Amino acid sequence: MKFKRTRRTGGSIPATALVPAALLSVHAFGLASRQTAVVAGILLVLALAVALVLGLSQRRRTEQALLRARFLMETLMDNIPDHIYFKDRESRFIRINKAMAKRFKLKDARDAVGKTDFDFFTAEHAQQAFDDEQEIIRSGKPMVDREEKETWPDGSVSWVSTTKQCLLGRQDEIIGTFGLSRDITARKTAEEALATKAEELARSNRELEQFAYVASHDLQEPLRMIASYTQLLARWYEGRLDKDANEFISYAVEGATRMQTLINDLLSYSRLGTRGKPFSATDCNEVLASNSPSRTRKQR
Repeated sequence: MKFKRTRRTGGSIPATALVPAALLSVHAFGLASRQTAVVAGILLVLALAVALVLGLSQRRRTEQALLRARFLMETLMDNIPDHIYFKDRESRFIRINKAMAKRFKLKDARDAVGKTDFDFFTAEHAQQAFDDEQEIIRSGKPMVDREEKETWPDGSVSWVSTTKQCLLGRQDEIIGTFGLSRDITARKTAEEALATKAEELARSNRELEQFAYVASHDLQEPLRMIASYTQLLARWYEGRLDKDANEFISYAVEGATRMQTLINDLLSYSRLGTRGKPFSATDCNEVLASNSPSRTRKQR
């Protein structure tokens, strides 16, 4: 009997296919002789041996893949500072990571299995978390980056940014939820402090505006009296006093007039937040020129 050598295709032969192939070879020989039977037996033994070796090799590769996946999972669960958790359909913990166990003050993360948020948080936060998870299970829609306020039995408060998703089984059925919560307490504290400072600054500005309005309004009357009497001195005693006296009176009149202008400007500034006019371009040269006489007198 002649045999033709078949061309190799490059595809792998399943180990379970080798045993039926050997049996077909035995049948093809028809057990015509004892020699044929021996050959068939050898083929069968070889086929079983190859099948066993291939099966063990495949099993070893599967086990190694599982061990690697488990190693990566454990590394993530033991080292990431964020809180990672898995829950069943009743929102009971089926696994939490090391960081969350530490936050719950548990010696072992496995101690949380079977418990719920009601065992660790106040009812206020636990009920909200339960409602959110039940809605995720009902709708199949995730909850992404929601800022949550966590209230604890000891009265402390923390803030987290939470993302939750459906936990699917092997048949893609929803068997629970899983999520990750990142602590943002420091950021929220800074935001609240900034908001408080902003409110204090706004209140201070309001008080300053009110003070400027009252002060400028109350100062106008005595200043008008000073300006009026210095102007009377200038008119009544013009030519009756020496040159220096006339110059001093003119300085007093000019100073009172300028003070009146400053007070009016202060009053206008106090009204910027309520009755201020729209901003417009200002000629700085004109502003500097208007102040030059006072600087000149100061130099004298």
